[in-house]
Amino acid sequence: MTPDGKPASRYTVEELASGEYHLLTVKAETLVLMSEFGKVEVLEIEGYGRGLFLDGRIQHVAADEHVFSEGMVHPAMFFLKERCRRVLCIGGGPGGICRELLKYRFVKKVTQVEIDPAVVAAARQYFPHVARGCWDDPRCELVIADAYTYLESCVGTFDLIISDLSEPYPGSPAVRFFTEEGITLIRSRLTPGTGIFVTWAGPANAYGAELSARVFQAVAGQFPLAIPYVMPTQTFGTPWLVALALEEKREPLSACAAEIDRFLAMQLTGELRFYDGETHHHLFRFPKDLRTKLAQPTVPTTLASLSYISATI
Repeated sequence: MTPDGKPASRYTVEELASGEYHLLTVKAETLVLMSEFGKVEVLEIEGYGRGLFLDGRIQHVAADEHVFSEGMVHPAMFFLKERCRRVLCIGGGPGGICRELLKYRFVKKVTQVEIDPAVVAAARQYFPHVARGCWDDPRCELVIADAYTYLESCVGTFDLIISDLSEPYPGSPAVRFFTEEGITLIRSRLTPGTGIFVTWAGPANAYGAELSARVFQAVAGQFPLAIPYVMPTQTFGTPWLVALALEEKREPLSACAAEIDRFLAMQLTGELRFYDGETHHHLFRFPKDLRTKLAQPTVPTTLASLSYISATI
């Protein structure tokens, strides 16, 4: 109870690093269920709107879902340009990644592989504002399957693979994709010479960067070039690190903001709320302490050594 005698609000509680937590006030519970793969919640969050939570951790919240989805897609698309015809999204939940990919006229096929049909069902019912009809686009294929098994058996290669999985808790199907073994498998499914892999790596703060650095260096160890950038994900409680891995050497800041804006104006069929040329330059410029952390040697990321932060569910 609160001091004035009213029922206490429910809060989501996520551990960002040891001793550091992020809380959001829950105004209402729209959906709470246990699927085969974990706890699925659709919660109405004070100040931020409707959000999807898996095992107690934020996946998408209305107020800044566009920051994450646009940030995961458009830097890589600028590097690839018209060479990007076939894309794989691993995970991706409510469809924000697919939505952004399908804004490009030259993209011919987007495949989203999501393991949990309960997440897809919740997304269709409660998050149409995220997908915005992307799953009805004839260029989009939604596959309900284990993405690791899918990658082991799929035919052909992808110009871009984006990993938008939930956090890799011990025992989670997501764990394998954050190890060197999983990253090697992903690279083998990229277009030789030009393919790009994008994955989030974790918190970009003073303490959480320890895990993020391990994930980033696991990616960097399997590619000729891995470039980090940081997204300002407010509802995550901390900036979020992303690893962009390439088969060819590229300089992320070689193009000026105006050049990036011209490309977007020519190729996009929809508007962007977050990403543009100026934002691109901001994403790839981040503080010295984080750059130093990412450059330091880390313990190889294997199934045995990977651990993750927690949430109160």
